[in-house]
Amino acid sequence: MANLPWHLQTIVDKVCAQGCNRVNHTIERLKQNKAINNATKLDGDERTQVLDELQSIMAVYKRTQN
Repeated sequence: MANLPWHLQTIVDKVCAQGCNRVNHTIERLKQNKAINNATKLDGDERTQVLDELQSIMAVYKRTQN
């Protein structure tokens, strides 16, 4: 997992606390360049960092489920 700035890590933590369905929904919205809760003021690079981190987390989660 990435070493994110605290404000981005806080967003990732809040999304993850809501469960896998919310994480997957947030990933899809970020891929479509749509706004997400708690991240409306992020620039493009920050949104990409959040997306990358959420995708990394879900990849680890999916590997452990198999």
